[in-house]
Amino acid sequence: MKTRLLYLILIYLLAFPLPAQHHIPDFVALEQRQAQALRRFQASPHTGDYDLTHTTLYLRVDPRLDTVSGYAEHRFTALTSMTDIYFDMDPALTADSVIYHQTHLPFAQANGQIRITLPSSLSAGSTGLLRIHYHGNPASTGFGSFETSVHNQVPILWTLSEPYGAMGWWPTKQDLIDKIDSIDITIDYPALIDGHAMQGVSNGLVAHDTVINGRRITRWHHGHPIPAYLVAIAVTDYAWFDLQAGIFQSFPVQNYVYPEDSARAAGQLPVIVDIMDYYESVFGQYPFSDEKYGHAQFGWGGGMEHTTITFVGGFSRGLIAHELAHHWFGDNITCASWPDIWINEGFATYSEALTQEYLDGQAAFEGWRRYAIRGITRRPHGGVYKHGADTLNIGELFSWYNTYLKGAMVLHMLRFRLGDSTFFDGLRNFLQNYSYDFASTEDFRQIMEQTSGSDLQEFFNDWVYGKGFPDYRVNWQQISSGVYNVSLEQNPTDNSVDFFETPLGIRLTGDSGQVYDTIVFHDHNNQSFVLTPGFDATGIEINPGANILIGQTEYLRSPAYRWTADLLQFPNPIGDSWQVWIREPARFRRMYLADMTGKIILDGLRPFREIHTGFLPAGTYLLVVETDDKVLIEKLIKP
Repeated sequence: MKTRLLYLILIYLLAFPLPAQHHIPDFVALEQRQAQALRRFQASPHTGDYDLTHTTLYLRVDPRLDTVSGYAEHRFTALTSMTDIYFDMDPALTADSVIYHQTHLPFAQANGQIRITLPSSLSAGSTGLLRIHYHGNPASTGFGSFETSVHNQVPILWTLSEPYGAMGWWPTKQDLIDKIDSIDITIDYPALIDGHAMQGVSNGLVAHDTVINGRRITRWHHGHPIPAYLVAIAVTDYAWFDLQAGIFQSFPVQNYVYPEDSARAAGQLPVIVDIMDYYESVFGQYPFSDEKYGHAQFGWGGGMEHTTITFVGGFSRGLIAHELAHHWFGDNITCASWPDIWINEGFATYSEALTQEYLDGQAAFEGWRRYAIRGITRRPHGGVYKHGADTLNIGELFSWYNTYLKGAMVLHMLRFRLGDSTFFDGLRNFLQNYSYDFASTEDFRQIMEQTSGSDLQEFFNDWVYGKGFPDYRVNWQQISSGVYNVSLEQNPTDNSVDFFETPLGIRLTGDSGQVYDTIVFHDHNNQSFVLTPGFDATGIEINPGANILIGQTEYLRSPAYRWTADLLQFPNPIGDSWQVWIREPARFRRMYLADMTGKIILDGLRPFREIHTGFLPAGTYLLVVETDDKVLIEKLIKP
């Protein structure tokens, strides 16, 4: 399956509950190191000449030894005319032979690649099948590419190929522009080591398992597109237990854990069933539900979302929720480029918050939003989408505050604006349209616009492509009994955004415990809103549920308005919008606008609301307000 660009992985070490004070999680620093290594990788110009359609791996290993031998068999389709084919292969590995359709071919290894000369030129669209037999002592990349260690004095072998460690233990296509359509992985390993029964683990489902001459041979099959870095194996004396999940169809959640940790795992991991079923309800069917989901314990404290089998160092709820989310946003649909990295990280981070909402309730979810806002507002010039030099700055690319938390809050603000039903419909449409492929921020915007029927360009310009967030000054004034005017002044923290358009909650409170909540749409600066709580308010708060990312807020209360007439309308001359206030709103009956002949132009008007008059032609008009005991008439001019 030919895809488009580059994928960036994640490793996550943060668990619930969220701390009261902010600190940058350890996994962010690790991802920065890995991303820096990925940037140093020089992709071959030749590995883009073909498309991998199926790979078969046969790996002979022993968890006591840093060695591997076997073969990698690749079925491919030429995308251009080819006389040679290249694979990435670490110098620590040695090719023994190459067989092409039962014919031995000449080859050469140099500079981390193997070059194979084909017996004749292949034209674009032609297919081929070749097998590379090899052996070697895989070199560690420093991130766990191919590792042997021990747990409780028992040997363990495990791989972690992000960002380009796959080439360290099997010859492959490492430049991350192609997903292999399907893969078979056979692990050949000792059945017993010092009396401990060994178990090999990999992607997909077990297709065959047997013991021959003291060695266990387990073949795993994964039938969905997968990039090389998400292929993984592990071998040790795993204890394992199955759970069942799935609301569309039942499938196993297979958990391979160290025997000494099996009781702890059995107590902590069952929550994954609730999380899986919840994710299916909001995101759609688990993309690999015809196979499995699972966990395999390995030698790091964090986790790595290898497709269908997440490698974990522990079993905290936050960790397993985050890694599971990546099977929708990362393993299935993947960010199209470095600037779009928030599609992986922000979406997975928000999925954790959704898990907290689902399992812990609205108060906990609001607490998460307040936690996120406290962190994001530490960086007044931070942005979600990465522009220009930001793509060269690994610290910014993997900013905990901007890429992860702000990316997550952007999704929540989009949900707040569109409503739950439309927002989650949009996420499901996004996943369906780009399943097993790569997607960009613009792809996401277009899907959300198509789903909602709304123009979201300004929202994305402000909150995704722009930087910073708004600070607010709130001026409020009592107009009459139970009626208040609230004026909102916004000051963006970064000059990339002139004004952040947003829905905004406003809460008025009274001394006797009264609460009045409303939501306004703030679309221009110094905008005024007349609120009618029906009681004398003593307090005001904007964004009471922490649904919008805002920074500092200053509240100013002006003295109550002093009425000198029964009617106030402003501005006059009128512009594109205009308001009318009346001294006694309880006695109001009708309000309309007429021309100078008495013909009614606008009827059914209400006081204390913004009235849009941009469409009116220039001229002189009469405003007529009827109350219980009088008729008030004012002359208005539209220049």
